[in-house]
Amino acid sequence: MEKKVERAKPRRADVGPRFEDVVAHATTPSGAIDAAKLEELEGRFGFNGGRGCDVSSGPCSCGAWH
Repeated sequence: MEKKVERAKPRRADVGPRFEDVVAHATTPSGAIDAAKLEELEGRFGFNGGRGCDVSSGPCSCGAWH
């Protein structure tokens, strides 16, 4: 009987600071983007105009390019 290995859920701090890292974190096995995973990353790099920043480089959820 095979044992099923559970993967630990990545924490916000474990996701890299680049746009590519955020996309990789939020992409499901079927290739879709999970909006809930994107939302949980907002604000980890501060706020810009009242919107949370999810990256330190590249296009950000706040609407700016960092």
